[in-house]
Amino acid sequence: MERMGKRILVVTVGGSCAPIVNAITSEQYDKVFFVCSKGGRAGSERQVDGEGRPCSFGDNDENRPSIVAQAGLDEERYEKWVLGHDAIDDLDRCYAELKRRCAEMVELYPDAEVVANFTGGTKTMSAALTLVAISFGWDLALNQGLRRDCHRVTGGDVAVPVSAGSILEDRYLSLFRQAFAALDYSMAQEVASAFLKIAEAGESKRRWLELRSFAEGLSLWDRFQYADALGCLEMVPHLSGEYLGALRGLAGKDEIRRGYMVVFDLVNNARRRAMQGRFDDAVARLYRATELMAQTRLKERFGWNSGEIPFAELKERLPGEEFDYFRKRVIEGKGILQTALHDTYRLLDLLGDPVGRLFMEQESRILDVLKVRNLSFLAHGFEPIGTEKYVKVANVIEGFLDHAAKVACPDILKRAKQLPGGRAGLPMPLLKIGNAPHVS
Repeated sequence: MERMGKRILVVTVGGSCAPIVNAITSEQYDKVFFVCSKGGRAGSERQVDGEGRPCSFGDNDENRPSIVAQAGLDEERYEKWVLGHDAIDDLDRCYAELKRRCAEMVELYPDAEVVANFTGGTKTMSAALTLVAISFGWDLALNQGLRRDCHRVTGGDVAVPVSAGSILEDRYLSLFRQAFAALDYSMAQEVASAFLKIAEAGESKRRWLELRSFAEGLSLWDRFQYADALGCLEMVPHLSGEYLGALRGLAGKDEIRRGYMVVFDLVNNARRRAMQGRFDDAVARLYRATELMAQTRLKERFGWNSGEIPFAELKERLPGEEFDYFRKRVIEGKGILQTALHDTYRLLDLLGDPVGRLFMEQESRILDVLKVRNLSFLAHGFEPIGTEKYVKVANVIEGFLDHAAKVACPDILKRAKQLPGGRAGLPMPLLKIGNAPHVS
């Protein structure tokens, strides 16, 4: 079994051999992988370990032994990745082949430190290795030295580290923005965390720490963890400023007003799930928003929780026939009754509340669309919810909740805030960072 923690060089071969030999001998590598071309005397694989003197040291110098002979590599310390002629000048095919080979190598040496040197080979081979190395997060190197002409580096060169920081950052920024556009804040957080592992100290690292905090805050918000979300987003007000007012309301201590805020946060959350095609989740959230509107109204107007309405107080407020209906729901020995969604609105209506009356006026329409939820996988049935069913539910439920809010808490509609991404677009600070193309 291979030992862990090896230092590996992946190097493209072609043209002069001297830079490749220098790249190998100037550092200590446990293993070298040569990216070379196939084809007799014309292919660069012969330069790696061919017999005789296959290596050109320079235009006016004698040929020399193979690269492995000059570098003193035994058979255990090197491997050839030979590319066909159909790949060495085809970037897409060359990239795909190298990516497959590199992935296999990573499985064998998962903890290795890898350097990719793209000095030799065709331009396509060099470009493909560079792209693959960036995708794996490897260090890049290029031999630099005096040139006799414009075509090749000859002697006296040395492998010099090459920075790909800007390329990498643009790649990660593109992924970060795509995650936001898909409303996948957890994925955006993972992208930021992944870049921070390779980011150098300085302005770039500070920026990515802020992006991670922003994404983490929105991910927590999306999962209704309002207080934790606020802690993250307050750290980056230049990114999250337009959302903080709504979030503070959701995380506030005013339980009654907060209840109305959560109702419309659930509505916004349902819209995000629908944009992702998760219609069962969306309808479940609309059902909960409808239920919470009744619970909040009951608490605000009468100081009661729907799960523990005092039986004695209710008896004084309801006429006999209606009282008998609710008495059947009293928990024996506790003197309280519990009401579900429909009964809570019915109780509100009987107590003279306008929100309860509004519900009862639309009772048949609302209960009809809520059957969709009751028959779904996330409730009591086995019928998945598609676009058509979701739209029908959303039109009825959102229409009712908007009307109820205008009666009970008109200011809440202005305070509720949809999170960025999807149809809501990306926040301007995200569009201004870096040079990566963005999804709007």
